[in-house]
Amino acid sequence: MCMKNEILQSSDYLNVSDFPLIVTLSLYSPIVAIDKSDPRRTNFVFEKTKNLMQIIEQYHKKELLVEPQSFHYATKEIKARLYSAE
Repeated sequence: MCMKNEILQSSDYLNVSDFPLIVTLSLYSPIVAIDKSDPRRTNFVFEKTKNLMQIIEQYHKKELLVEPQSFHYATKEIKARLYSAE
């Protein structure tokens, strides 16, 4: 548990709560942790890398293309992780 708190507070990690962005990022980078400490919002934690930041930039510029079936399956997997009891 202490390790999780260190990850959540580190500048080496990025907390993301935007669901479509989470799904997109999960196609390129593993989810490091899921922070459910706020009952109104869940944050998914990714390791902050140069590549990840470029993907986010492409996402916001609408320049990023993803394979639709991969996006669909990643959505289902993340929803399962989101609603599973920890």
